[in-house]
Amino acid sequence: MRPVGAAKGPSAMLSERIFPVPEMDPAATVSQDWLARFAEAKALASEWQKLESYLISERNWFKLTLRQRKAVPEAAELEAIDSRIKELAEVQRELLLVLPSLAAQTPLGLASKLAVAAASVPRDENEAAHRLIESILQDLLWLTGNGPEQPCEMPT
Repeated sequence: MRPVGAAKGPSAMLSERIFPVPEMDPAATVSQDWLARFAEAKALASEWQKLESYLISERNWFKLTLRQRKAVPEAAELEAIDSRIKELAEVQRELLLVLPSLAAQTPLGLASKLAVAAASVPRDENEAAHRLIESILQDLLWLTGNGPEQPCEMPT
């Protein structure tokens, strides 16, 4: 019986560099680039939410006209965050179009591509598909000797 990994997400497992970094695996390079941009966009979205919550509670954001909103000092920061998220999404879209044509040449390349697939299928939109991709990634990690030492059940 194979051990099933803990509840860590695929990009977290890969970011710990459990595989040696390949010299020449374009699939790993492109996937890692996509995952880095995904993580940055996720962090920026959280920052944007906090800032918007502040603006709603402290500045009556939704009661302000567009002109009044532009005068609020934090509005420029909100706009900059939004702009960067859009830039990241566009680059991610381009990388995702290229990725299927790149054959993984290392276990990291394969695991990285699976991590991109898992992140591209949000758990709340298709839980079964997301869990399947994560379980395939866990299988790969275990088969390559990079998985958990102790068997454990996949969280439900």
